[in-house]
Amino acid sequence: MLLVYLVVLLTTVAVPAQDLPDLAVADGFAMAVPHPEGRRGGSTVLLKDGSILLAYGKPSDIRSGPLGTVKLYGVVSTDGGKSWRDERLIEHNPACQTGRPSFLRTKDGAIWIFYYGFIHYSRDDKDSAAKAKSDLWAIRSTDEGKTWGQRRTIWSGYTGATNGAIQTRTGRIVVPFSFMIQDPMRLLSTVVYSDDNGETWRQSNSLDFHGAGGAGDHSGALEPAVVERKDGTLWMLIRTTRGRFWESLSRDDGATWSDARATDLVSTSAPAYITRLQSGRLALVWNHGRPTVDTNKRGFITAHREGLYIALSDDDGKSWLDAVLAARAKEVSYPYLLEVSPGQLLISSGRLRAKGYETDTVTLLTTEDRLTK
Repeated sequence: MLLVYLVVLLTTVAVPAQDLPDLAVADGFAMAVPHPEGRRGGSTVLLKDGSILLAYGKPSDIRSGPLGTVKLYGVVSTDGGKSWRDERLIEHNPACQTGRPSFLRTKDGAIWIFYYGFIHYSRDDKDSAAKAKSDLWAIRSTDEGKTWGQRRTIWSGYTGATNGAIQTRTGRIVVPFSFMIQDPMRLLSTVVYSDDNGETWRQSNSLDFHGAGGAGDHSGALEPAVVERKDGTLWMLIRTTRGRFWESLSRDDGATWSDARATDLVSTSAPAYITRLQSGRLALVWNHGRPTVDTNKRGFITAHREGLYIALSDDDGKSWLDAVLAARAKEVSYPYLLEVSPGQLLISSGRLRAKGYETDTVTLLTTEDRLTK
């Protein structure tokens, strides 16, 4: 029986509590509140002793204080994600504000974290893309997260959230991300990859669908996620402001990518997380729903991230079982997904706005039967 745990990590937001809706948990999902502290991000990795390490940036506002103020921390669960304890410092990078960490366990047993290192960005500056700075960083642990080293910049420019990383069957490490360019301002999707266990990194071609993806702050080809299909091709799902995910394929282990095209996966302007389960299925977690046609003051289609959904595919994403609503709030987004043991999943989300939950963590449990009805 497939069990799913949903951990939602909350960040403090400047919205009056009376204007926020309650957090609504879907039928068939059981909720708990294990840890009352604000964070940004929430990637997880399974440790060899069966416990789970969850990482996040704190404080949640990357513009708070001088560089180095926002650090990466972690907490541990020894009961499958039902509760968390033993907060620890993972990374203090004095050169930047650390944010949105993504874990990767590689075949040699090491654990990687990829995160953005925010330095500067202003939406009010007409040359903001040219002046913006938020590099992509990596650190590595060989002792199950007790210590971290090999800090390095693996890409330089302006990037935002990372939505996972993979190691392919050939051993190549692939890290998808998007980056900002100017004239007109927009984001492009790409990957960096390493064939020598992270010693050196190369960048693939970039996906730019300016005509189809739009221009402006948070427009274009944003925050991609990548999974390896059974035939060895890599499949990229790209956040857009066009009401659905776009996709691209790589047949050379991520070195080059096909022209992006629209999928049938309806989505708001928010990223997805996709991974393969031990059963062979693909699992997708995302904000399923159509954005409005109106644009807000930041120039992109209103996100409408109220509902977080999960869906399973038996045919490598060609078709999907019906999407199942897990939770609904003013916003619940930026998910990650971990298979804790065969059939047991843990979903974490790094952004939630709901009455009374600005600085809490909630967990939701369900079963395979609930997901496949």
